[in-house]
Amino acid sequence: MKAMYAILAATGVLAFAAPASPAQAAGFTLNLSASSAPVVGTPMELEATGTVPAENVTTPYFLSLDVLPAAAATTCPADQAAAAELVAGSGGTVLVDREREDPDAAGNFVTPIGVRPTGAGRVLLCAYLDDGGPAALAGAALTLDIKPAPPTGRRATIPEEARAGIRGCRALLARPEGCIRRVVRQANGRCRRLPTQRRRVTCLRAVRRVAGRR
Repeated sequence: MKAMYAILAATGVLAFAAPASPAQAAGFTLNLSASSAPVVGTPMELEATGTVPAENVTTPYFLSLDVLPAAAATTCPADQAAAAELVAGSGGTVLVDREREDPDAAGNFVTPIGVRPTGAGRVLLCAYLDDGGPAALAGAALTLDIKPAPPTGRRATIPEEARAGIRGCRALLARPEGCIRRVVRQANGRCRRLPTQRRRVTCLRAVRRVAGRR
């Protein structure tokens, strides 16, 4: 079995909804599952399982897995090419880029995919199986609602929360500027509501430093 590792992130907190999966060709199946409930900062494993026709096990087949922001789509596109276009246009990311599968003699395969969520919220996972051509032979979809990390006994400061939000923007989005501006704007608003002038100024300066780091 192959193990692949990537960072999974999102921003915002939304409720769960089951997405639709792409159609499957005769003799091909694909399923996507998570080993545990996703929590920010906690490693977890996704598992892609499926079948190909037993008589075709020597034919090369490839797995792709894309992550789409919840705001971009509620259902997966029909194939990998369409998903790649949506990823590029929405700021999503590719977790697995056409990795070759290794089915057993009966045509069954299992692929574990390690991820570590870095931001709370919802993402849509779209998996595809193909033979190198443009059409998907099988597809699967999974929505993950990523929960915030549990409290550690000390509440994060406004600049620390801004830093975490900015990291989430950069981890998921190809063009994170708008997301970062939103995180900074919200942090600045919270700083300005602090009770003393000194704390407000200190907080605003710290957020500015966090936003300026690359």
